[in-house]
Amino acid sequence: MAIGYLCPCCGERLAPETLADIAAQNKQDSSNSNNDNFDEKNSWMFCKPCGTAAPMNKPDLSVHTIPLETPIVHLDAKQAFELLDEKEKEYAYWLSQADWAGAKICLLQCSVESPAIFCLLQLTFGSSSMDDIVSAGQNRLTQEQIDSALMYAAAFYGNMGNYKSFGDSKFIPALEPDAFYTLLTGAADELLKKKIDQLWEECADRMYSLTPRQRQLGLGSDKGISTYFTANCDEEDAKLANAFLDSQGISAYNTRLFKDDNGHFTIRQASFNKEEEPITRTTYQGKEFTIVQGDY
Repeated sequence: MAIGYLCPCCGERLAPETLADIAAQNKQDSSNSNNDNFDEKNSWMFCKPCGTAAPMNKPDLSVHTIPLETPIVHLDAKQAFELLDEKEKEYAYWLSQADWAGAKICLLQCSVESPAIFCLLQLTFGSSSMDDIVSAGQNRLTQEQIDSALMYAAAFYGNMGNYKSFGDSKFIPALEPDAFYTLLTGAADELLKKKIDQLWEECADRMYSLTPRQRQLGLGSDKGISTYFTANCDEEDAKLANAFLDSQGISAYNTRLFKDDNGHFTIRQASFNKEEEPITRTTYQGKEFTIVQGDY
């Protein structure tokens, strides 16, 4: 599979056959101009203009990648679990099951690409043993590339999404897309590889993208991305929607706000009940609001 992707900085599509040429050209141009801003290790990531740009125009990869020395701590609950009586064990077990079942909502609330990345990692690591995945990767990848791929996966699961739980900044794999793809598919048979390919096509571009707005979570075009609001919403829209919900006696928690091109608002409310028709359609402070149930 030919791997191409978007320049993380500006979003320009980079064809797979040009990635090595871009890195070499960026290095040469930087050397010729005595550019102190050039980052040779990560030069493969950027198109030519971004590769030699000043730091203020490029994402700081120390912020948007996970260092390999980041510790991974094993939580050993066996001894504590054995101290519980049978009823407490049942409670703890089913609570853990509910936690894992409910955790998937975090993916949808994090970013549009997070659910597909999660499925990609689950499919890969759930279908082959870690030993088989690493062994297959060692035939074509460096140890640093393997470690970087596994660190990304661990960080993704730890944050339940591709944005940090503390700081809300996005993190991306600290290795080339084709190298990450190689690790994901190295131990896969043909049927599994086809499934991985489908998920990769769905999420790879956004997984690696670090265009200015996608570098952090936030509301508004100059703040970041949010899955609670459509991209054309801003803080004034959020304040208006909250005031409207207060007037209806509805909490803003578990809702999403959608704004159409005409400035009309639709509030989607997460609920067990899914109504065919909106439960509310009215005008508030000169704006049309519609509430529908059954989101997610």
